[in-house]
Amino acid sequence: MPNWVDSRGGSIPLRISFHPATLLVAWGAGVLALPRLDPEALLLLTLVSLLAARWCAGAILRALLRRCRWLLLSMVVLFLWMTPGLRLPDPLGALGWTREGLMAGAEHIGRLLLVLALLALLLSRLAHEGIVAALYLLLAPLTMAGVDRRRLAVRMLLALEYVAAARSDWKEVFHDTGGYGADDNLVLYFQPMAWYDVALLTGIVAAVGWGVVV
Repeated sequence: MPNWVDSRGGSIPLRISFHPATLLVAWGAGVLALPRLDPEALLLLTLVSLLAARWCAGAILRALLRRCRWLLLSMVVLFLWMTPGLRLPDPLGALGWTREGLMAGAEHIGRLLLVLALLALLLSRLAHEGIVAALYLLLAPLTMAGVDRRRLAVRMLLALEYVAAARSDWKEVFHDTGGYGADDNLVLYFQPMAWYDVALLTGIVAAVGWGVVV
């Protein structure tokens, strides 16, 4: 395991103004809010997000879609061919498609595409160091339970580097050090939160709390 070195006051190599933890929390809150969207709003938001992701993070979006292609295909088969209901007019009805299956499939596939599009946009704004720094900050409450968040952050950074390098065996993430030696150092940069980070996080927490109560 490489040594741990942190850098207080260092600048994270990001192309963002918001703190990485703020962006990560905003993405998570957006994902949690998806089940509350009506079909029309879901369709509109999915189309807008896919276009934005195609424009700003096309390579990342294509990679995510490629990795989820079998999940998308299984969802198509599950909903279109295995959902009981009123059959659609031929020729779709002759294939066994139902109106309920088509509506349910479009809704669930739309949610998945929206999550992937938002994830592509998030990853286009955060470097590996930013993701790890965000998780390190958000995991702070776990230290009261004896969790070593520094060790978790190191493992997360190594895992992200393995994924970026397209390693063939994902299990190596938990047993290897990603090419780091015992005397090497991993540097975790810390970026202080600005007032607009605190304001946005407060708004997100308030919105989530309101959604739970209502």
